[in-house]
Amino acid sequence: MNSFYTATDHFVLLPALLLAMFGCAILLFDFWVFPEPKQRKWLLIFLVLGELFAGVAMWRQQAALSQSGGALTAFGGGMLVDGFGLFFNWLFLAGTILIGLISYRYLEVRDEHHAVISGPTRLRGSDVAMGDLRAGASLILAALAADGRSTISGVHHVRRGYEDIERKLLELGAHIEPSNGEGPAKA
Repeated sequence: MNSFYTATDHFVLLPALLLAMFGCAILLFDFWVFPEPKQRKWLLIFLVLGELFAGVAMWRQQAALSQSGGALTAFGGGMLVDGFGLFFNWLFLAGTILIGLISYRYLEVRDEHHAVISGPTRLRGSDVAMGDLRAGASLILAALAADGRSTISGVHHVRRGYEDIERKLLELGAHIEPSNGEGPAKA
């Protein structure tokens, strides 16, 4: 190490470097080495291995924090790791593990433009409110796929963004009861 990159700098960056390295390797392996869905277990094993290495590095940081009395500084004070920052790093690590496990179980990527998400939970109709255009379109699709009746309010967002969307969905076979004005529509 030299004066521009010290051992402390490396120690502070190590968990993030491990996560980035294993994340890039998983992407490359997914594309070139394990393209078949049956081989995805190896990607999951590689993910867990990377998370384990990053967790050990963060555990070592946590031990160093308890000995130093508060904070680790790196890059001449430009980077600081304290208990608060380390807590969020642990949350990020747990979230990464959770996303990896969920995607292994329920996500099938068909090609670069298509993915299938499957799971045990069926959608049920409910009363929902749109907040903006894209979220509103997603809510309409979810309501059409759900079992039962859904009442959607705030449809003015979608009516303004998609020309004559109710008529187009009705032509596709959707069961919609349009309302007059800005009131809710029932799907």
